[in-house]
Amino acid sequence: RLPPALLARAMAHDPALLGAFGPEVRTLSPDRRAALATAWLAVHERFPIHGTYLLRHLPADPAREHAYLMWSFAARDADGAIPVAQLAELPIDLAAREAARHVEEVVALATSPHRRLAGIARYLAWPALERAVHDHLGHPEGTMRALAIRELIAHPGVYPDDAALPARALALITARKFEQDPVRQTMLGELERWPRRLWRAAHLPAVAQIVRDALDAADLSLATATIVQRLIARLFGVDPAWAATWLATAIQERGGLYDANLGAKLSDDDLRVAAPHLVAIAKTWATQERASWLVAFAAGLGPRLHFVTGLAEMIAKVRDAIAWEAFALQLTEVLARWAPALHAETLPAALARFAKRNWHAAILSLARLDGVTGRDRPRARHRRRAPLAPPLTAALVQLARKLDDRDSPTALAVLRDRDPEAFDALLIELIADDESVIALAPVRTWIDRHRQDLLDGYIEGRTIRGQWSTGKSRWIMTFGAGYHRWSPAQCERHAAALEAIVGDAERDIPAVLTALTTWPQIAWASQARLVARASDGRPAVREKAIRVLARCDAGQGVPTLLACLADDRARFAIYGLRRALFAMPPDRALALLADAPMRKLTVGKEVIRLTGELRAAAAFARLEALSRADLHRDLRIALLRALWDHLDHAPTWAIFERAVADPDWVVASRLADIPANRLTAALDARLSALLARLLDRPEPEARLGLLERTRSLAVADRPRALLAAILARLASPFDDEARAAMSAVLARAADDDLPLVRTAFRDLTRDPRAFHAAADQLLAHDIRARASWRAIAAQLVTAAVADPRLTPITLRVAARRAHPADFVATLATAPLDADALSAALSALPSFDADTLPALVAALASSPRPELRRLAVAALTLDAAPARGWTATRLAQLTALRADPSPLVAGAAARLWPPREHDPGW
Repeated sequence: RLPPALLARAMAHDPALLGAFGPEVRTLSPDRRAALATAWLAVHERFPIHGTYLLRHLPADPAREHAYLMWSFAARDADGAIPVAQLAELPIDLAAREAARHVEEVVALATSPHRRLAGIARYLAWPALERAVHDHLGHPEGTMRALAIRELIAHPGVYPDDAALPARALALITARKFEQDPVRQTMLGELERWPRRLWRAAHLPAVAQIVRDALDAADLSLATATIVQRLIARLFGVDPAWAATWLATAIQERGGLYDANLGAKLSDDDLRVAAPHLVAIAKTWATQERASWLVAFAAGLGPRLHFVTGLAEMIAKVRDAIAWEAFALQLTEVLARWAPALHAETLPAALARFAKRNWHAAILSLARLDGVTGRDRPRARHRRRAPLAPPLTAALVQLARKLDDRDSPTALAVLRDRDPEAFDALLIELIADDESVIALAPVRTWIDRHRQDLLDGYIEGRTIRGQWSTGKSRWIMTFGAGYHRWSPAQCERHAAALEAIVGDAERDIPAVLTALTTWPQIAWASQARLVARASDGRPAVREKAIRVLARCDAGQGVPTLLACLADDRARFAIYGLRRALFAMPPDRALALLADAPMRKLTVGKEVIRLTGELRAAAAFARLEALSRADLHRDLRIALLRALWDHLDHAPTWAIFERAVADPDWVVASRLADIPANRLTAALDARLSALLARLLDRPEPEARLGLLERTRSLAVADRPRALLAAILARLASPFDDEARAAMSAVLARAADDDLPLVRTAFRDLTRDPRAFHAAADQLLAHDIRARASWRAIAAQLVTAAVADPRLTPITLRVAARRAHPADFVATLATAPLDADALSAALSALPSFDADTLPALVAALASSPRPELRRLAVAALTLDAAPARGWTATRLAQLTALRADPSPLVAGAAARLWPPREHDPGW
């Protein structure tokens, strides 16, 4: 969808921006294809491998020739071969050249005929192709013969404009009528893949002979028979009568339609011309045993079913005569989707037959499908379709009236969703026949939402008998959140019925708890009965009652919850109180909290938090008074959290200042939780100073925890107090703290901070162990991803380059910056012992492919043999797959092999391009 100019810019900058665009090139408009191809041509030396899908869209001129050669080198593997799938995307002249190279020049393929020929030889001219496969046509192994024959038969599809090629290929197949089935399958499979425009009426006698020979073969496999049918289907466009005759013959002799989607392989024109013949074939399937073929064929035709006149009527007749429910349903579904008019006409009779034979599952399936046409699928229930067809409504009503466990619930659910009026009319009749029908979710939901006049028989807990009830216990139904639709009298009666359950000591606890949680939902009922259960003798009931008291919408439970704070119920009453307090004016809520006991930690923490969150005028004074008291650790932490809502008060920061020096480092560490996104610039500076002081605490756990969090802290730290404290921790005696500090520096340092960073790194060189820990953490990041990281890495290299002990780690960091000139300059002055050279070798893969040519050239021209040895390793990377052995790289290899230093020449001698391009020692 991008415009051509933007596509060209992306290609010129980096093709990776376009993702795996190759397979999509053919679907682009001509101007977009041209823009991509022209842009790639300008940068093909940098990104040669991306030409796979673009070379065919360039004119055959010297520029394309040069680009092709670069692509060919890049696309080759270590043996000099190119994947077959890439050859298929080339223009035919270039594909022929590559095929000739693979067959005649690539030394490594001489012993591997499959890699040399399979999918490749077909691009050769016919004489060259015959020479290439000659020795394998008579090979005793079937797989080798199949390899050679496949390439010969595929050749006409590669060169479709040569009219003489199809006859040669067909003659080759007819001459091998006695081949074993795997070879026959290969021949017919390639024949089926020929382009349609290749076929002529003159080819049909040969194809008829080929099909006849295949059908006469005793070893014809199911897979090969399927290919035969597909091949015949492709020839409907050449001669429909011929194809229909042979398709019927193949089906009759081999006993089945093997390709279930055969109809989809015929074009619209094929169908129009072949319709009479297809109907004739379908008539042979119009029996019970062949219904599956008829379903598969019709489903494959899909929206083009009407092209085959008479086929839909035949499907209806088979559906009305078949004795199998599953096939009858499938045939009806085909009609519903692809012949809706005929389906509507025949539906009443079909449903009557289904009902007579007790095919209830089929009726329900048709009801779910009703209104769906084409390739649609039934939508989610909340996206309602048109009402059910009247015959289906009548059928579902009859199923629902049976009141059986299997089908009635489903029938009622479909009626409720698709025909609400019929469902409502049926409901009174069903309830009169069996009151227990209320147990079904569709019925219960409907009554709750639309027919509250029918509720009276179910809200008081009387005994009910019926299909879904034993009559041994009282029923009290729950109705979710629908009580606001009830009258006040109904609400009170239902709440009283629930009270009987809660007060029944013999009732199971889950039933009692369900009743308890229902009370607050009943809008018009008194909640006094719930308040009374806060002192219930059953612990589970008592706790649940207290927890749900806060749900009372008029605050009826607040006095009870406050009373609970004075005894062992406080631990769960305090959490219920939160919801109730926030539903009343803040001053009133704060007054209630002032009387709350704080002897229990759970209660005390919640009271402090609530005090801070209420934002009442006297709330902060209460918190300030608590800060001067001798509180438990948990209460001090809760107090710090409560002050978050009062960050604009100056005394708040005095409390925070005292917390930094708290004897308990866990309390002090909670200052890092202060939400910096709420602060002004001045308060942000105060917070950064507080956090800097935290990093000076003696406890390593406190420092490490804060360092690990500084990457995500929103504090701006404009005075850079926090950053200075982080830099000081780079020299920590604890390796994990030094690593955490390095990660924090990378997260928080900007370009203006480089002088601070440089000084810290220079000081850090006095402690090589801490330096290595910090540098290792730096290397764990993709240094190239951010300019600030590259600058920080440069500062580290500058600080350490003079110390020979730090050379290996310094070289690794320098390489990860991915600047060849800087890396070579660092190498030129660094002492290169064995460890340093090994580190440099291992760091070379860090460089981008674009920078490798410059790196190879710079290293190869160095006077130091150690650097020229690195040039060999860099050349190995530069000539990797997707780049390849170009003439320039081969010349560099020759020079390195002639190097006077054995260190260099020996390594270069063990670097081997494909043998046909190897310049030798």
